[in-house]
Amino acid sequence: MRRRDIYYDHNTMYMVLHYKFVEDLKNYQIAKEVGISPSTVAEYLDIARELEFYKVFIDFAPESKAAKELMLTFGLRNVVVSPSEFGLHELALLGARFLVKEVIRDDISITVGGGTNIWKMVCSLPTLAKERVQIYSMCVGDHFLAEISSSMVANVLFYRLYEYGGKLHVFPAFANLNADPPDRNCEVYSNAANADVFLVPFGSIEEGTGGRVVKQEFRLDIANLRKNNVVGFCGYHLITGDGEHYPSKEIEERVFSIDLESLRKASFTEGKYVIGVAFGEQKTHVVKAALRKGYINTLFIDDKLARALLEDE
Repeated sequence: MRRRDIYYDHNTMYMVLHYKFVEDLKNYQIAKEVGISPSTVAEYLDIARELEFYKVFIDFAPESKAAKELMLTFGLRNVVVSPSEFGLHELALLGARFLVKEVIRDDISITVGGGTNIWKMVCSLPTLAKERVQIYSMCVGDHFLAEISSSMVANVLFYRLYEYGGKLHVFPAFANLNADPPDRNCEVYSNAANADVFLVPFGSIEEGTGGRVVKQEFRLDIANLRKNNVVGFCGYHLITGDGEHYPSKEIEERVFSIDLESLRKASFTEGKYVIGVAFGEQKTHVVKAALRKGYINTLFIDDKLARALLEDE
């Protein structure tokens, strides 16, 4: 059996690599910290070396021509690029590493979106942080739009940090079409919209979960969306190719999210991170539209998507 075929727990992998290459601990010390045997630590390190993603811990900011070009082209503050062949798991590990090293600090507030990419990244965070973090969900009702909702991601982040003083805040839920959505003037919404960090998901209108819910859950006319230059979802809002919000009554009656202007304002505010997380070339048009409009200032993506974003620029 090849080592790459062996199952490994991604949270354990993160902690092993963190203690090995950041804390510089010996294998027996890592085993004690993580709660596994020294031989298992060695096994994890062997897997990491074969898959090569351990390199992100040795050289956290490897030379990336695409990352530099994206920063220059779109005025981004940070770009993290993961090799596409490593898949979502390694992008999640690299994103988690960036959050721990560069972003999470004491008394910070984080507003999180849902979706598989952000879910895997938050799940890869170790219970290492000892900061008091205020955690907000970016959306309520997004279970209509994603298999993994922002509230699910917020709960995972809370689980990682609660014992160190992390607090979870949620929007008042509205369960059906007859209920009024939360008041945008309420304290929870105001705090969530003014957070220090935003984890922003992207979705396609034609592929993946986004495409399925557009056609099946909301029964929107894809041809009409194309006619109106709609390219996908940014933070649960439909946007056009030039980044403008495309209002949809069908969606907005059931989904309540932080507005795009709040994201744009935050992305131009010193010290705030508005992090767009995406994997795969199918997200090219919606990510590029969000970049052009300035909704995000930091990007976590794979290298194929990075190259696609730079085409024709």
